[in-house]
Amino acid sequence: MSTHQRQDKQPQTKLSVKPLLWPMLPKGLLLALILGSVYGVWLQSTVWLPFEQIEVTGALQQVGSAELREVVAPLVSVGFIRVDVMAVRDAVEALPWVSSVTVRRQWPNTLALEVEEQRLLARWGDNGLINQKGELFYPEDIDIDTDIPHFYGVEGVSSQMATAYRRYQALLQKAQLSVVRLDVSERRAWRIKLNNGVELVLGREPKDQHLQRFIDVYSSGLADQITRISRVDLRYSNGFAVRWKDNKVG
Repeated sequence: MSTHQRQDKQPQTKLSVKPLLWPMLPKGLLLALILGSVYGVWLQSTVWLPFEQIEVTGALQQVGSAELREVVAPLVSVGFIRVDVMAVRDAVEALPWVSSVTVRRQWPNTLALEVEEQRLLARWGDNGLINQKGELFYPEDIDIDTDIPHFYGVEGVSSQMATAYRRYQALLQKAQLSVVRLDVSERRAWRIKLNNGVELVLGREPKDQHLQRFIDVYSSGLADQITRISRVDLRYSNGFAVRWKDNKVG
């Protein structure tokens, strides 16, 4: 046999090995390749799977389900897989009455929103509100219970006023009194208006013991004269001054 003939046979030997490579793959790797292909097909089909339902839960009084769906709708058009859950959360929490929201995808076509509303503490100025954390928020329309207290203050004191209000309320309720208005002026001077119409002047360094002194005297007999009193100045270290409605100070 010639050398030329032996060389012609060599390529035929190499080609005969290739068909044997696929059956020789490990079963685990073969299964992984098959599952990967199936998953890829499934993923492509679900990327654009639309949301058919937006489910809203939570004790909602000020935030309407329709309002929430309107905010979310433009963000969910990209489909079930591609929706940006963080962007949905940020958009919902931008609503003034929303304190926080949990966003979840529920297979196969539902976006679930669990919403917590702001827990109201007081009105703020002419067009704002304060939540239980002392944070300010400004809804477009304020339609709330008029019995809540009204705070007037300067920028940066809302949290401090919320804390002080709770403390003052705890002291005053022992004498069946409550705060209906709390003021902090630009000079950081504090004043309280009570539910009986009397104004308490606390000054720039309000002290709880001064308020407690007033409560003790009020409960001991001053309450009988309350209809004659317009203002009580608590800034004194050893007592307080009463301004009567006839403009006398005692």
